[in-house]
Amino acid sequence: MKLLHYQVLRYMPDRVSGEFVNLGVVVFDPAAKDFDFEFRTRTIRLQRLFPEADANFVRKSLLDIQRRLKFQYMAPKCEVFTDDKISISTITSSALPVDDSALFFTESQSVFDLNVKIATADLYQRLVAAHTDKTAEKRPLPDEQVWAAKYRKYFQQRQFFNELKADVVETAHDEFKFGHTIQNGVLHCFQPINFALTSDAIKEKVYATDGRYRELETANKILQVYLLANMPADQKLQQLIRDKFSQFKVGQSQVQLVEENQVNQVLDKVEAALH
Repeated sequence: MKLLHYQVLRYMPDRVSGEFVNLGVVVFDPAAKDFDFEFRTRTIRLQRLFPEADANFVRKSLLDIQRRLKFQYMAPKCEVFTDDKISISTITSSALPVDDSALFFTESQSVFDLNVKIATADLYQRLVAAHTDKTAEKRPLPDEQVWAAKYRKYFQQRQFFNELKADVVETAHDEFKFGHTIQNGVLHCFQPINFALTSDAIKEKVYATDGRYRELETANKILQVYLLANMPADQKLQQLIRDKFSQFKVGQSQVQLVEENQVNQVLDKVEAALH
């Protein structure tokens, strides 16, 4: 686990009343000089909470902040990160100067996580997405946010949680990036995946995922992949997913579907194998 620093992008038009809405997060790894962010540019909730707010101005400001961060800090071989004194406050203040305006970055805080991308997804889910409007909540979760929304809490109760790390597995024609793995003879890979989509999108994702994971037959490691699924409500589509992924072998590796009501049983077996 790494010590990371983060700041929240917040809109608070009245510092006296203290009412606010969070619009994004920025995460920085001072040791690795790694950096990521995620903002919400839709302003439906902001308009509902603050009807007098200039939503168009806020949206343009958000896009401008994103553009500055990408241009200055996410370009390949960014020279800014060669400065040992750089901090998350340095990064955010260059994109949004510190003043008394309604849109600002909060004070820097710390969090322990595997890397900046995972921390960004988790913090965004907890601090921004969890408080958005109902219309927005109906939009599908990105796969990595399924980890934060549903599965992370189960892993946090396990002794091996702090040993999880990201890994890349190469195959003959592709590479697989897993955000949560642990090695014990085989490489256990815990991969969140969202199937709570429209009917057509679910079928397309099922067949695409099935085809892609068969590439693991040529992997340079033996894997046990657990698909941590966010399942749809439709029972026929649930059955399609179970038929495809309940458990299938790909060469020496294995892929297994895990639903939320099964995760503790699976983690019991993994934990027993690790000791």
